[in-house]
Amino acid sequence: MKAIYLDAALISELGHFAGSCRSVAAALRGAGIETAVCGHSRINPALAASVQALPLFTLHPNSAPVSDPVCGWLANFHHVAHVTAQDLGRLNGVQAGDLVIYNCARPAQIAAVVSWVQQSFSPDRLPRVVIILGWHPGMLVTSRNTAGDIVEWRLTDQASCLYRFAASMIQPAFAPAFRFAAADRPGSTGWSQLLGVPVVALPYFQTATTRRRNRKGTEAPCVAFLGEQRENKGYHLVPGIVARLLASNVPLRVLVQNSWSLMQTQNELLHKMAQENSRLTLRIGTASVEEWSQHLDASDFVVLPYDTGSYSTIISGIGAEAVANAIPQAVPKDTGLDLMMREYGSPGVVFSEVTESTVADAVLDGLVHFDDLADTAFEAAGAWATRNEPAVLARSLLSI
Repeated sequence: MKAIYLDAALISELGHFAGSCRSVAAALRGAGIETAVCGHSRINPALAASVQALPLFTLHPNSAPVSDPVCGWLANFHHVAHVTAQDLGRLNGVQAGDLVIYNCARPAQIAAVVSWVQQSFSPDRLPRVVIILGWHPGMLVTSRNTAGDIVEWRLTDQASCLYRFAASMIQPAFAPAFRFAAADRPGSTGWSQLLGVPVVALPYFQTATTRRRNRKGTEAPCVAFLGEQRENKGYHLVPGIVARLLASNVPLRVLVQNSWSLMQTQNELLHKMAQENSRLTLRIGTASVEEWSQHLDASDFVVLPYDTGSYSTIISGIGAEAVANAIPQAVPKDTGLDLMMREYGSPGVVFSEVTESTVADAVLDGLVHFDDLADTAFEAAGAWATRNEPAVLARSLLSI
């Protein structure tokens, strides 16, 4: 048996795609499984070399060549699915019993994988196919029970109906080959509701990339805003939050890192603030693997002022990295991030609303009790390392 890891979004270090690939490929290879990796046709050569990836996919999952405002979402689904299925048809050597993993699938990629399997294999000679979901699902949870299970939800993006449609394309004779999964427990529950089929919760892909130190006793903790900043991640609020933090009497420093050059108004405001206050450090641009680890190691308190609707069923890779690296964090209440923190003893604080004042107040309150949070985060990181080590991930993927 061999494994084939596929991801059309695997093109650069931007985002979580490269990190996810490294985690899964390393876990499988560490378990002695021969693993091939295929990414976008224009994958960065350095990234391709580091993960041993071959170029394959013509279209990125976000490709939208049809701009029709009424039915473009549907036309793009059909076009991207068709092209991606053709790309998959160029794969050689996939045999019955092999493990095919498509990571970060959107509806078109699900449809493409289903079409490829059903056209290329017979029902009695099938590979095992694990489709991992990882984009925003376009759904909002409106009610949970006391155990955190979803009671009511609704779509916020009409195109998200295509997830269930694509999953329904699996013919009964081929159904034994397919399994759906998510790389976190909160996400698996939401995806199960959306697709109408079971979605397995895998171990988290993120592992510690720093010294995983206990930050207890830090005199002026560094409050950090990290990652690909955009509006649904609350970046439009960050200058105001930072201003409130720096105006407080609590000893602290602030690090703002934006992997994109987007939201220039906020970048410029923060740049001006950094020139006027040496306690604020601003980093704009995609970070290398080494630079990202340095950002995490420099952070003592990660703040995620994310939109509660967008993140009602999913986590953030940065939030997961914070737990893995023993960093306390602040997250919105009743979201996938909140549920993830609860799994690991609540190594942080939550805020009930995503506004400048509520987020800043939650952070300042957390800093008052920082030593306790640092101890909890350190314990959480130990539990994380045990539950999500590569060997556990490999066993989970091989046993689905």
